[in-house]
Amino acid sequence: MVALLVVLFALFLFLGTASLYISVMRLRDMKAAGVLSQLHWSVTATGYALLYIGLIFDFLLNIFVMSFVFLEPPHEALVTARVRRHKFNSTGWRQIVALWFCANFLTPFDGNHCG
Repeated sequence: MVALLVVLFALFLFLGTASLYISVMRLRDMKAAGVLSQLHWSVTATGYALLYIGLIFDFLLNIFVMSFVFLEPPHEALVTARVRRHKFNSTGWRQIVALWFCANFLTPFDGNHCG
């Protein structure tokens, strides 16, 4: 039962972080295109709320899930910083996991997110 709860918690963190990441990247693109400033203030406020909630999810995902994925405690606060470190400074399986994560979860939604 405890194992099931841990898996469900990890899945919740991962899907929540991914959803918030995609939303925030879209809002960033809208801001760069000048569209966000033309929308009602409540949309902008909602966007910033999503950003801050996303940062909390990202932090928790990094601590609880990515520590298990990379089999190490976090040295960074957020997932992207950890993935970048392994992409550029690691060798072996951690670098392979980081490259895969960048290619499949980060780069499709923000082409330069992994550096």
